[in-house]
Amino acid sequence: MKSHFPSESDLVEIHMAAALPNITNRVNNPLNIEIEEGIKAVR
Repeated sequence: MKSHFPSESDLVEIHMAAALPNITNRVNNPLNIEIEEGIKAVR
């Protein structure tokens, strides 16, 4: 990974971009929060 992303901040940013949908789903799914109209669901 370091050969493609030499900066440590780049690696953190990639991890955060991958983690955001995960944490969002972990909160929304148990609470049965509906997706807003116009947003395509991926299940």
